[in-house]
Amino acid sequence: MHRRYHGRRVELNAFTSDHFVAWLEGKLQSHQVRKVIPDDAILVEAFRRSIALHELDQRIKPALPEAERTAQATTVPEDLRGRIAQMLAEHPAASWDDALNDLIRKGSDV
Repeated sequence: MHRRYHGRRVELNAFTSDHFVAWLEGKLQSHQVRKVIPDDAILVEAFRRSIALHELDQRIKPALPEAERTAQATTVPEDLRGRIAQMLAEHPAASWDDALNDLIRKGSDV
């Protein structure tokens, strides 16, 4: 048995950004959607991950100026665009910045 939809179809891209946000917020409020706080086990895991990331951030900060100097001193390959295009052809689901990061991780003659 097929149910027929009764209502008005609206193309979401017909909204301006402000109107879309207002519409969406109104729908969420009308359905009493609230922010979710996960269960305790997930909260504990997230808390510990956040502590570890904060700790790493504090340790990395002193190394940042030297890393930035290294980045500025590194020669950018003339065929960078071609290398990225080749990686994207091999891995079409990748983003260009993922391809760029992969090139840098591989390091060979970057």
